[in-house]
Amino acid sequence: MSPLPSTAPPLRPIPGRKALVIGWDGADWQIIKPLLAAGRLPHLQRLLGEGVAANLTTLQPIFSPLLWTSAATGKRPTEHGILGFTEPDPDPLGTGVRLSTSTTRKGKAFWNILSQVGLRVHTVGWMASHPAEPINGIAISDLYEKPCGPLDAPWPLPPGTIHPPELAAEIAELRVHPGEISLNDLRPYVPSLDTFAPATEPALDLLVTRLAEAASIHVAATYILENHPWDCLAVLYPTIDHICHNFIDCHPPCLPYLAEEKFERFRHVVNATYELHDQMLGTLLAHADADTAVILVSDHGFYSDHLRPAYAPTDYPGGVITHRPVGILALRAPGVRAGEWIFGANLLDLTPTLLTLFGLPVGADMSGRSLTQAFMPTPRVSAVPSWETIPGPHSPGLHPPDLRLDPTTARAGLRQLVDLGYMAEPSASAETAAADCALELRYNLALCLLFEHRPADALPGLVEMCAAQPHRTTAQLHRISALQALGRLHEALAAIADLERPDHPARLRLAAQGAGYTPRFDLMRGIIALQQNRPEEALAHLLRAREDSARTAEMHLQLGRVYMKLRRWADAEAAYSQSLAMDPDHPEARVGRATALYRLRRWADAAEQAIAAAELNPAHFLAHYILGVSLARQGRHDEALFALRASMRAAPGFTTAHRLIAWLLRHDPTQTALANLHRAAARHPAP
Repeated sequence: MSPLPSTAPPLRPIPGRKALVIGWDGADWQIIKPLLAAGRLPHLQRLLGEGVAANLTTLQPIFSPLLWTSAATGKRPTEHGILGFTEPDPDPLGTGVRLSTSTTRKGKAFWNILSQVGLRVHTVGWMASHPAEPINGIAISDLYEKPCGPLDAPWPLPPGTIHPPELAAEIAELRVHPGEISLNDLRPYVPSLDTFAPATEPALDLLVTRLAEAASIHVAATYILENHPWDCLAVLYPTIDHICHNFIDCHPPCLPYLAEEKFERFRHVVNATYELHDQMLGTLLAHADADTAVILVSDHGFYSDHLRPAYAPTDYPGGVITHRPVGILALRAPGVRAGEWIFGANLLDLTPTLLTLFGLPVGADMSGRSLTQAFMPTPRVSAVPSWETIPGPHSPGLHPPDLRLDPTTARAGLRQLVDLGYMAEPSASAETAAADCALELRYNLALCLLFEHRPADALPGLVEMCAAQPHRTTAQLHRISALQALGRLHEALAAIADLERPDHPARLRLAAQGAGYTPRFDLMRGIIALQQNRPEEALAHLLRAREDSARTAEMHLQLGRVYMKLRRWADAEAAYSQSLAMDPDHPEARVGRATALYRLRRWADAAEQAIAAAELNPAHFLAHYILGVSLARQGRHDEALFALRASMRAAPGFTTAHRLIAWLLRHDPTQTALANLHRAAARHPAP
């Protein structure tokens, strides 16, 4: 982000600029790319040819309400306050728990900011958007498409689902009920439909419901485009995520634990769902001329290959374990490069980039940044301290925080979360359910803090969850991770030993789920031994873990680090290569392999891996440094200096980069003063 201007930037959007923001919850390039190669996603293919694409780094934990709210605000969950799928219900007559609401969100979403500058903005189905906010346009909350009852029964629209309320009756009629989905509609998804009795297959009911929800969202979005003026339309389709939770285990290749009959029956469902979304994308693009910005984004992906887990824990939002921490981004707009891949994009960057497209300043308090690398020429990004404190010139369309959510509606939404594996069945007691929910939110906050590298702040919430629910294996492991990060290694080792007790509640829960011994204990012991500078002991733990595990990418990454410590460069390179074979998008494994290749004096190969690592994570200072030293070894000094300066910008206190820059400049008399500055920085690094 550029420095704050000395005078406030104008809050006037670019005249005539329009934008479509399209969310595909759970979409993943690993599934998309083979379909593109086969010509099965023509509309997405056209969009990519006219703009840029990127891997989109997501946030942790990978809970959709947190992620989509971060995308809409440019802020982390610890800042915007949406911390889970549900929250305690303040209504004494309610269920004790309700779906997370828009009234809980702290701060403005992009639709509030665009409303505030006078743009006509509409939202459809954005997660955690109920009750609909009174923005300058139409807002349809994420309860709109939820089916209720049989086809011949009343299907009331939950109060607060649509703003303005005078459009509620008209838009409610657009919904597609699952009873309207015919068997013929299912044939692209289940071609073998005629070979079994549909009534005997419960999975078909799930499929029908998901397709009806997609149709309801899509019809509402196209209705707005065709019947109402718009400057920005944001629509979120939840269907890919929901379908993958139910059917990703049936996606090719067939997993060894899956019955062949089930695989053959449902192997086409996921791909057909992507084709449906491509058709819906084509309809939306037909309403967007060449001057309309189009942003297609997902909040996370799905493991669709050998990394798919064999089971989902029941003591955690189980479906989340199938989420891959990389989403998708496709961006087409005036001034955006065409047909290129960009790097370093984060989910937090959606709102800053959208503001830049409208010529509006970015909030300096946003954690995201504008993706200026997508543009040619690079736009100047202005900033304001915070959009939260800017008055007018129009209403941002926020509503008071005391609005109620109808208990019946809340109960229906909770049932879907239970069915998807995102939450356990709520307690029958409203008071107990509310207390359990509050505990879960404090735990989620602790997870957010842990993944923000704030282990001291995270530890109390993790300890609380472990004490309240000692069977929660994942909570126990996160507590150990926090202790490791704080350097409290003896406490971490004691906690691991406690977990290994045969009568520990978490160990008993694992056994009940059929998981048995978990090699995670040896993996964690190996990491701790490495932290204690005992690489031989670390290697023994990791090798045992490798023999007892599914040989995960993380296992090989840690093995690579141990081999590097032992100066076994070839073994390290092999371990990092194995990690990348399992997860090609892992920047740490790329940096590790680049470092090992450098030690093996394979300078060109090291540079290639370092470039790949920097593309995955442009802020990784070691990626730039290994690239710099590898280029220097090849005599490419000008390129090396460029890479080393990038490393220095990412980590100003990294003295080795300063020292090497000074060494490369030593023979150039015109650079003597600069070389001396770098030598001084190497002797006295910045704090």
